[in-house]
Amino acid sequence: MAVSSPSFAAPSAPAAAPRPAGTPAPGVGTSGPATVFAPSVTVPLRFVVIGVLALPAAALLLAVRPDILAAYHYNQYTVAATHLWVLGFLGSVALGAMYQLVPVALETRLHSERLARWHFVLHLVGVAGMVWMFWRWDLKQVGHFGSVLAAGVGLFTYNLGRTLRTVPRWNVVAW
Repeated sequence: MAVSSPSFAAPSAPAAAPRPAGTPAPGVGTSGPATVFAPSVTVPLRFVVIGVLALPAAALLLAVRPDILAAYHYNQYTVAATHLWVLGFLGSVALGAMYQLVPVALETRLHSERLARWHFVLHLVGVAGMVWMFWRWDLKQVGHFGSVLAAGVGLFTYNLGRTLRTVPRWNVVAW
């Protein structure tokens, strides 16, 4: 006795017409949230450019002065290079990414691009001053430039805090 196996194939749907080359898929395009809610391109780009410049600057610093790594690791030059990497490279890129991603992912506008520009100026002056003063080992001035950097972080926190207050709908991304 022959047993026929049941057919598990899904019913065939009519084939969709092919899209011309260069045409975005449905739901993707130039009118999506990336262009509607994104801040001006200069806001995140400034931070990313500084970050991208800080990385080879720190590498060049170590290429010119390789004795920095050979010496006792708690010296002024190692501390300066570390701050250049952490605050100059990692911090700048992370801040630029936050300025771009928070408004786009949460579908809201950045509270103030003007505050973001002031934050950039304070961040740049603070990081450059801290690195230079660590290099010279003038710890009083390091504190002053650290305060400038902290003021910039305060502007960043205020700006993104006000941005988060305007999120239209709280979803998994917002939490």
